[in-house]
Amino acid sequence: MIKPAPTESEYAFTGYMVMEVRNTDKKGRSEDPVKMQYLLSDNLEFMGMSFADPKSPENSTTSIIDTKNEAIVMLMENKGEKSSMAIRIDHEKKCREWWTRKWRNNARILNTKSPKPGTQKTILGYQCEEYLITSEDGEGHYWVTEKPIEGLSLFSPQSNPMVSNKTMDQYSSMFSNAPKGSFLE
Repeated sequence: MIKPAPTESEYAFTGYMVMEVRNTDKKGRSEDPVKMQYLLSDNLEFMGMSFADPKSPENSTTSIIDTKNEAIVMLMENKGEKSSMAIRIDHEKKCREWWTRKWRNNARILNTKSPKPGTQKTILGYQCEEYLITSEDGEGHYWVTEKPIEGLSLFSPQSNPMVSNKTMDQYSSMFSNAPKGSFLE
């Protein structure tokens, strides 16, 4: 079921953004924050993210999605021992399945702006607008730049390598009102 995939000889990233996710359960209790590094690149044929176990920072996993080679590359480190693997994915099929499963019934979440129109703040020198995202699982408040930040395409469906033109066309009603910028908070 899992097929090996070709990979590039190297993947170069221009930097990274640390994203901290904080969740609050239904009873209002805060869960421990989770930190992820989103690897930035000017090359839209791949994107990456890195996770470290907060309780064992010497254990980490870096995942690279390589759309050119239709591969997911996993780089793992466990107590100084390194390993890797690359598996083939049908990029178009997986994207369509994901968008169908995640967004078809929740198209409203991509179209929901702040309950207070025009709510803005500056984050790291970028003017951002608030978006309120609601779903069956709860709600989230997101601050998004007006225009995408170069090298940071992960949060903008219009410049995300995992979102093909075919997917954009198929779900045009959802994407037409989606934020175009980069997600900063």
